[in-house]
Amino acid sequence: PPFSGPPSAAPRTRPVISFGPAFRFRNDRNNRIRDEVVARAGKLDAALEVGGAASVGFRNLLRPFDQLTIGLQARRDVLGAHDGLIVEPQIGYRTTVSRAVVVQAQISAEFVDDNFADYYFTVSPAQALATGLPQFRAKGGLNRIGTTALVAYDLDRNPLNGGWSLTGIGGWSRLVGDGADTPYTSVRGNANQFILGTGIAYTF
Repeated sequence: PPFSGPPSAAPRTRPVISFGPAFRFRNDRNNRIRDEVVARAGKLDAALEVGGAASVGFRNLLRPFDQLTIGLQARRDVLGAHDGLIVEPQIGYRTTVSRAVVVQAQISAEFVDDNFADYYFTVSPAQALATGLPQFRAKGGLNRIGTTALVAYDLDRNPLNGGWSLTGIGGWSRLVGDGADTPYTSVRGNANQFILGTGIAYTF
């Protein structure tokens, strides 16, 4: 029958375990470097990070049709740019708040190794001479924390059957550790980053 709103109760189901590939193309400081001082440090090669992802989801925890998902991604550069390893744990929660509206929130973190940190955050003696920035030697560790929230309005007022929906998303992330302390960020940049957007999506 058509979805007519959250019922008073729904049985909990077994955890849903998922595995899959993970990819990210990273072109930080590869082209169109806006800051003229950072540009004098030189361009960096683009990186293609390839790895895997795993998650476990728990449904019907607090409300009918809600889901808590705990996930982990691990990726390594395969193009020989930073040659580093990135690990990203994530926790997300999704629930319906009306017949047509679904809300999803996620918190995440990013851990990087020494190779990644050295490639993107170190200011070498030559780069310090070219830019006027102080020398800096970066090491790996916790690199970023962040949170995102998404609101979707299902156009046929049934979020369980897929179809078209209008979406809005907002997010905040912050560089921490040497990613925040490097002069590229502390002198010429900003550790905080924000995203805000709207769109239309189709779910199968």
